[in-house]
Amino acid sequence: MASSPKPVLKWAGGKRQLLDVIDAHLPPGIKSGEITRYHEPMIGGGAVFFHIKEKYGQKINEFHISDYNWDLYVLYKVIQSKLPNLIQELQLLADEYLPLPPTQKGDKDGARIRMFNRIRNEYNDPVWNAERYHSDGITLRKRLSPRCIRRAALTIFLNRTCFNGLYRVNSKGEFNVPHGRYTNPEIVDIENLKAVRKCLKGVHISVGSYVDNLSQVDDQSFVYFDPPYRPLPNTPSFTDYHKAAFGDDEQVELANIFSELHLRGAKIMMSNSDPKNTDAEDNYFDDLYSDFHINRVFARRAINSDGGGRGEITEILVTNYNRSKRIGEVGFRPLTVPHALEHAKSFAGMTLESISKEIFIEQKSGRFKGRKMTLWEVLNEWQQIVDDEISDWESLGDPDKKKPSPLSQRTKGWAASVVEGLFGEKANNSRKRDLDTLELKTFGVDEGWTPIERFLPLCAFNWQEVNDQSFSESKIRNKIMQQLWIPILKNENGLGPNATVEGIGDFTLGPPMIWIPTEAQSNSMAEDYNRVRIKVMIGSHEDVRASNFTSINEYLVPNTAGANKLEKTSYHSQDGRIHNNVKRRKWNLKREIVEEIISLHRA
Repeated sequence: MASSPKPVLKWAGGKRQLLDVIDAHLPPGIKSGEITRYHEPMIGGGAVFFHIKEKYGQKINEFHISDYNWDLYVLYKVIQSKLPNLIQELQLLADEYLPLPPTQKGDKDGARIRMFNRIRNEYNDPVWNAERYHSDGITLRKRLSPRCIRRAALTIFLNRTCFNGLYRVNSKGEFNVPHGRYTNPEIVDIENLKAVRKCLKGVHISVGSYVDNLSQVDDQSFVYFDPPYRPLPNTPSFTDYHKAAFGDDEQVELANIFSELHLRGAKIMMSNSDPKNTDAEDNYFDDLYSDFHINRVFARRAINSDGGGRGEITEILVTNYNRSKRIGEVGFRPLTVPHALEHAKSFAGMTLESISKEIFIEQKSGRFKGRKMTLWEVLNEWQQIVDDEISDWESLGDPDKKKPSPLSQRTKGWAASVVEGLFGEKANNSRKRDLDTLELKTFGVDEGWTPIERFLPLCAFNWQEVNDQSFSESKIRNKIMQQLWIPILKNENGLGPNATVEGIGDFTLGPPMIWIPTEAQSNSMAEDYNRVRIKVMIGSHEDVRASNFTSINEYLVPNTAGANKLEKTSYHSQDGRIHNNVKRRKWNLKREIVEEIISLHRA
């Protein structure tokens, strides 16, 4: 099976760990086919391009990539058209380098260091300027000579063997990163190079200023800008991708180009740093892009010589369109199993905190009535409310006063609300399924993928009188016909009476699972229900307990908790009578069945 392409170079500010978030913020026209051109004029390591080409390449007709960095241009062009020659050059370098003794910590000299310095000197030799520039010494050449195969090989070699895998040049355009200490760097990754070549087939590759590579952008185009990030005060920063500076003047110029392309009708996205990480009052980008949408997303940055500086911060995604109807937008309706499954997969690996910051809900009642808030804001306010109430209770010192409920009780269904928000408003259609064709279920698992709860809540039906049940076999078969399961990897910080907002927010979505019961399974569940129904018929449904059926029922057991709670729902019985405030009985899937289905999916 062919592998998916990944960036050939390790690149400062690379977007591989942000791909799920970026994908979730893509314009809807990417999927619908309305967008036919993709432009990325600051290609860098290319993670976003590779992702979109691989995932949506059948929908987009044209791909245009470019960069001001001539060495990147050479690399992608050589991979596109001269890959066998490139692999041969890389193999020669690897055969010379890898047998040499690895560099140890503190070494100032050594065989590998000497070879690295020799290759770096060759790379920085001014003789390459004749290959890089036309006679004016300014205009970059697009036509490549045979020597450029060697140039591309040197770029990969230096990137794989230098300190921290960093690409950096000084004001003279010279590569100035020292040697690293990798024991066995993968200098010749043939499989990925072939995948990249396949991805680059038919792609328009250019070189030069991004301003000069946007002439074909129109109202059927999507443009992604990934400029050198604006440095944050008092934090490590990196903008040395090439010798041309990219300061605030260039950021303003980019914002003007962004606005110009907006007027052409193009859909646009731009990534950058978030100054609010260091100063909550810094509105630099909020002011610069005040006419557009600014989304703050979480990222983990890794290129830093100080390991303590590698942590989670927010970055911004600026778009000239509303967020795709994929995150908490009213009206999203996955109509087919593959559609919903693909959507759910795009969020696997993301935390509930990062997702809930993208889901907006309008409060229609209660304490937050009339406010449009993110779920994360709601949860944080709940935390404050609980803390205040507990503080008041403790200050009174009255042992007879009822202690406030802890956060974990108030947010019992919060994780499920986040997952539902990924799909938009519930359908509430005539079939009574969450997502038209699907029932949506969430369940908690620990790090070993063992379900935390004893049961998985499956469905609920009304109970009115002993001989007047609202259940029928056709209803349960319809209710459980197709289910989309979203596992949530939980940790102890978000569980129990001492649960915290941070702990719950750290819960991570796992890969979704589809469960479509077989006919035999459906029959068994109908029999499970009938055993309970018969028990109720000869006695009282008040006496039904899950423990009475755990050993004899194969799939379903009744949920005792909350079974006798009166709810403000109405029910039409078979004789036409209307019943209000009916009682509901919940039905759970046994834990061992859940574990079996998890094992089948993970296998």
